[in-house]
Amino acid sequence: DFDMEFSDKYFVDVVLVSGGYPKQYEKGKKINSLTGREKLVFHAGTKRINNSWITNSGRVLNVVDTGKTLSEAIENAYEKVKRYHFDNMYYRKDIGKRVLGK
Repeated sequence: DFDMEFSDKYFVDVVLVSGGYPKQYEKGKKINSLTGREKLVFHAGTKRINNSWITNSGRVLNVVDTGKTLSEAIENAYEKVKRYHFDNMYYRKDIGKRVLGK
């Protein structure tokens, strides 16, 4: 059981992927600045070893942020992405941009 909440805000999700994804992606890369307690950061392919988070799949993290407008949500999400890093990290830099052009 849970209570569903709705929001008038816009939400944007940027997926951080490991080098080589979607084919031969790399595993075992330490993810800097990740504590596991972040709000709106969803673990897709991570593993905890010796108090460190490491990559364990092609799609590693979903970094989500919000805004009053779509532009603000996009800006906030990409700013939040800057907090995290692992070797050969990749993410699309055009999330939501097509919608803004309409």
